[in-house]
Amino acid sequence: MQTKGITPGFNYDDPNIYEETELWCSVGFLRSKTCFEAFIPAPHFVHERLRRVSARRAERNAPPGTYFPAETASALVSLLLHDSLLSIANANQFNYSTFVDEDPIVFNGYFEDHAYTNTTSWRVREASAVVSGWVCGGNNTVVLVRQPDPTWGSLNSGDGSFHLAMQGPATFCGTSLTGLTVGMTYWLSAKIARRAVDQDGAILQLLLNTSAVTSYFDYANMTVLYSGSPPSADFETQMIGFTATSTDASLTVLNASPFGDYTVFVDKIIITDGNPKVLNGDFEEDTGVGKWKYMQDITGWSGFGSRALVSSEYPDWGGLNSGSGKYYVAIQDSDDYVEQTVEGFSTNGEYTATFLYAARPLVCGTCIVGAELGFYVDGVLIEKMIPNYTAFELYTYGPFVPTSSEVTFKFMNTATSGDKAVFVDNLRVPGGPKDLLVTLQHPIILPQIR
Repeated sequence: MQTKGITPGFNYDDPNIYEETELWCSVGFLRSKTCFEAFIPAPHFVHERLRRVSARRAERNAPPGTYFPAETASALVSLLLHDSLLSIANANQFNYSTFVDEDPIVFNGYFEDHAYTNTTSWRVREASAVVSGWVCGGNNTVVLVRQPDPTWGSLNSGDGSFHLAMQGPATFCGTSLTGLTVGMTYWLSAKIARRAVDQDGAILQLLLNTSAVTSYFDYANMTVLYSGSPPSADFETQMIGFTATSTDASLTVLNASPFGDYTVFVDKIIITDGNPKVLNGDFEEDTGVGKWKYMQDITGWSGFGSRALVSSEYPDWGGLNSGSGKYYVAIQDSDDYVEQTVEGFSTNGEYTATFLYAARPLVCGTCIVGAELGFYVDGVLIEKMIPNYTAFELYTYGPFVPTSSEVTFKFMNTATSGDKAVFVDNLRVPGGPKDLLVTLQHPIILPQIR
């Protein structure tokens, strides 16, 4: 049988694979080259019947109060999770309650939160028994290495007392993630290394899945965030950007090396908001504003002249609603302005600035006639625009490439004279280093094996 995305020649119809006494790959046939080749390109592929059998076995053997990660877990972890948990549960070595969702986004990404605290240099096997928040398993050995240890190459990541080692191909550790914002750009970074300079074939992959699982056969493609050139023989930081497609996600670290004793190390796995930090870009941070208030000191913003925070739909200022929070800023007279210097840009990146703008409606006779808003970036006038006075509009500038890590955005009332107020709301600047951004794949549906 040939299935798109599955390694040709792998016999998924073999009934021995699906015997209830067989635990998919993690016990037996993943150790074969054939299974390994099939496992890498299609880790999300699993027979429903076998999956349910493994789940029932795990539930039978697990201690009271066991918590099993949701179906939104990584496809790779989902595939082997029950098998890994089962073997650990049988040995009474793992507290399932360590699968918790905490801040920061990656729980225990430094691999310091665990029960193993004695003075021995390293701990072999069954790392899920001692590493909070992660389930580890697969084909070979997982090790917690106390830094630096000569047995494991004397490497030191410089972060904490331990790093994680995965020895041999198809060895993995996975964790669940929560708290992402759909549409927001994030940076995933990790310190990685290989065991020795002669292990040039070592390959480490970070696999990310941020699409919800809707059935046993509807998974997202798992994007390889780092692979190809081997990790360094010393720790180095690798970074990749992605845009979240759901609030929940999962992350798997996989030793994808060829067959043999190839060991990869990982430490300091973190996910951070990748967008430059616009402070109070939606003008919601100030208190005591009421319906409206002239503000000389708007949080995050400097400026000149008459500036007010106005509540959406407040009739004395025209009753407009930006659709973004409760307040927006009004820049009232000619040459009045607000501006902010935003940090966190990369000079090899591409960014897009967006904001909402409008003019004060006809509530004061002819005050709207000649209203004009000037938009400046780093002191350069980008455009003078005539705002709509019946509704807010979206303005988009970019993509642009910054010349430094800081960019100043300025909004000025450029009307010729008088009280011709213009409104601005919800400045955002998404983007990042172009060569580091990846696009997550849409879910794919795999055929069910009969």
